[in-house]
Formats: sequence, structure tokens, C-alpha cells
Amino acid sequence: MEPEQYSYKSTELHTTVLAIITCTVECNPGQTDLAPYIEVLTQSVASIPSFNIRYRGITASPECVMIQGFPLDLTLQKLRQNIRDNFRKSGVKSTLDERFKTHTAHMTCLRFQNPVLNHPGEFLQFLKRNRDFDFGTSEMTDLDFVVNDWYMSDDNVEVLHRFPLHCDTK
Repeated sequence: MEPEQYSYKSTELHTTVLAIITCTVECNPGQTDLAPYIEVLTQSVASIPSFNIRYRGITASPECVMIQGFPLDLTLQKLRQNIRDNFRKSGVKSTLDERFKTHTAHMTCLRFQNPVLNHPGEFLQFLKRNRDFDFGTSEMTDLDFVVNDWYMSDDNVEVLHRFPLHCDTK
């Protein structure tokens, strides 16, 4: 419907826990010692079980369209706080919460690249029809520490470390 906008491929959909280092022109991940970051993140996830997020409904902003995520318990909130606390205590450089403090669980599915839509009326109707669409529930069983571009493009994502979450035996 809107080919000039960036629609995420299914393999690019993701939910960001936290942006640890927001890259700038000076940022060069290839020259950064990752060991301290991996150590802090390992400590942060040690007590975190796998958790579920229900994805239901879409919302739009001037920049994008997002699939809304609703954690089924407080595990994601606890995980984020563990990461914030551990980075603060460690002294390892991060840019946590510098742009904005992450609270939501969502997946961006479309980014507006062109300010003009080809079919604005149809697009708005599509958004309205899918406002409450139930995309289902996903179990988060591991977390990836990645270097990525703005779109999480398959060709530009490098997994630096994968952190398995412990199975919850409730």
C-alpha cells in the first residue's frame, strides 16, 4: 500500500529491552572492549526467567507504526531495572535513558521514510481496522546484545552475545 515507507521484514521485528550504547558518529563498536558490557549484562539477567509478551493492537506516531506489546508480568520491568542498576554500579560507559527512558514493549513494523503517503485514506482505514488486532503471545527465552542500524536490517545486525533466560518452573 505504501511502498516508499520502510516495512520491516518478519525477521527484523524485535522488542528492545534497552539501548545500552546509542551510536554516534564517534562510536566504533569494533574498537570497544565488549567484555565489561557482557559481564554487566550477564549479572543483570542471572536471576531473570523467561517471560511472555502479548502483542495486541497497533499504534502510530509521526515516525512509525508499532505493534503494542503487553508484558504478562513484571519480569521485563525487573530486567530493565537490573540492567540500569548494574551499569550505574559498574561504572561501565553506557547511554542508557539519554534519549528517552524505555518503558514500553513494542515492535516497530513500519517507519515513515517519505512524508507523503500514496494512499492516506486507505492507510488510515487499515490502521483503524487493525487497532485491536491480536498478534499473539511470544515467550522471551533469550536476549541478544547486538550492533544494529536504525531498522535492525538483517544485513546490518551483528549479535555480539546471546543471553539465555532461565526457564520459569511455575
